[in-house]
Amino acid sequence: MTDITIKTNGHPRELMMLAELPESVVRHDFSYMAEDWDNKSDECYTKRFFEYRGAWYDTHEFQMAPDALRERGWYGAQPESYFSAVLIKYPFEWDSITVDYDSVVVGYAHW
Repeated sequence: MTDITIKTNGHPRELMMLAELPESVVRHDFSYMAEDWDNKSDECYTKRFFEYRGAWYDTHEFQMAPDALRERGWYGAQPESYFSAVLIKYPFEWDSITVDYDSVVVGYAHW
C-alpha cells in the first residue's frame, strides 16, 4: 500500500442528521436506522451522514484508516473494492487545534 493516490478537493463537507435526510434515502441506504427515523429517537439528531459522489455515507460505518493513510492525515476509511476506499478526516484549525465534528473532508484513495 505504498503507492497510494488520494483525490480530494480538501473542502469540509457538512454532516447531516438522520432527521434531515429524505425518507427514501433513510429507507434505501440506512434501513438499519429506519426505526430511529420513525420514532424520532435521539439518534436522529446526531450529525453523521454525508453525500459523496452520488452515494450516502454514515461516518459510524467507517473503520480506522490503516497506518499508511493515517500518516497522511486520514482518520477513517470505508473500502469500496480491494484497491480503493472512501476516506474521511475531521477538519481542524491549526491555530487553536479545534476540531470541527460537524463536517468532514472526504477523499478517494486507490492503490
